[in-house]
Amino acid sequence: MPILKSLCQWSLILEKNTYVRGLTVTEDGHIFVCDRSSKKITQFNPDGKLMSRCDVSGIPWDVCAFSNSVLFVTLPQKSKLLLLQRCTGKCLLAVSLAVSTGLKKYVSLTKVSNGVLACDHDANVDMLDSNANVISTIISSMNKTDTNVSHRICSGKFADIFWMLNISLKTISCHRLDGELLIYHRIAFEENTSDICADRFNCIYGCDKKRIYSLTLEGGENILWTFKQELKNHPRMCVNSARDKLFKLN
Repeated sequence: MPILKSLCQWSLILEKNTYVRGLTVTEDGHIFVCDRSSKKITQFNPDGKLMSRCDVSGIPWDVCAFSNSVLFVTLPQKSKLLLLQRCTGKCLLAVSLAVSTGLKKYVSLTKVSNGVLACDHDANVDMLDSNANVISTIISSMNKTDTNVSHRICSGKFADIFWMLNISLKTISCHRLDGELLIYHRIAFEENTSDICADRFNCIYGCDKKRIYSLTLEGGENILWTFKQELKNHPRMCVNSARDKLFKLN
């Protein structure tokens, strides 16, 4: 059963013409947004107050909280992964390490167990260690697609599973960390789903410009909210570490 019962909102102060690519929340409730337009990662406290901005000198496609103090950011157009260090005492955020990803152009990141999963344009998924080095390849689809396709991944209820949104195929699937396919759904909505996340009950949520919905294990969709007006940009979602709150930003 979906855990979402109500929706609260507050305004985040973002720069003009912001295009949000990624969103993550640390265990202490701070919100981090990667902005394609300004090429910055912006930090807000749990009340939505602007805390800091960090220039990443490239277009960020996703941000992932590895811990309260370390964030992963992917810059696929530069074939790089950045590690950002957060200084909680001074509210500063700075790049501590830049790692080349070679031919891999990662577009989505998620924290699992003691590592980070990274998904590229072709829906290949790798496991990374705390220094952004590849430990193993989880999925090797070698499915060449349009380089502008941005697939999305998120961790599941259990430490050994994750979910993947394949935007080009319009499917949502669940996999073990050994690559085994557990669940496979085709998305029924005509509008392209732009992001996914999973709660503590392993219920998967999707969103597009018109609605937020949950996906049943049988493949059906339950619409939770419809927006009063169709959004101009594709929204992004994430859950907190307790997996009992969902954050949406558009």
